[in-house]
Amino acid sequence: MELGKVSLSYSNNSRFYMGKIIEFFKRLLKRLVEELNESHHGYLNFNFVLKVFDKEDKKKSSTRVKNSEEVEAEEKEFDVQILDFNKHVDDLVKLLEIFPNTVGEALKILMEWLKMSGKELSDESLLSKKSISEIRTGKVKKPRIETLIALCVGMNLPPLVSRRFIETAGIKLNPSDRQQLVYEIILDGCSSLSIYQCNKILRKNGFAPL
Repeated sequence: MELGKVSLSYSNNSRFYMGKIIEFFKRLLKRLVEELNESHHGYLNFNFVLKVFDKEDKKKSSTRVKNSEEVEAEEKEFDVQILDFNKHVDDLVKLLEIFPNTVGEALKILMEWLKMSGKELSDESLLSKKSISEIRTGKVKKPRIETLIALCVGMNLPPLVSRRFIETAGIKLNPSDRQQLVYEIILDGCSSLSIYQCNKILRKNGFAPL
């Protein structure tokens, strides 16, 4: 029995000192990386060396067993997210039920739904207030596809609503065309991308910005 206690104590001490040794080498490596970065004046960056340890630390923390309070807290948070999700679905259903068939009326409804002014939409889409007004009033009945995509991005519309809006102008994107495929991908992410990010994506693919 005493031998077992000694063995267990030795094992615990061994892990303790091994942890200390690892921490020492981590600090030493960090200092070495800082000196290497400094000596190369920013032309080379050696921070990637430290990422190996970061990944290991994250892996260890992710394998930690959660206690009952943490599990319960996560469940409650997920329940709140489900309620938000259901509210979002209800809002979309109501919107699509009254969605007009003309692009001008559709733009009016969407701006009212989002409580968005012409100036705000102009700032977010990089379109002029005049262009937005002409579409809303029906003066321009068939806007360019680039204009419609810019409006979708400016309003951060969900993909389903974006496509419905574009269809009111009699336009259906063709994914076999590379440029229109990029537009499709932008629409899928436009609820989280800014107009500047979308334009950067287009430029990187060799296309004109919106």
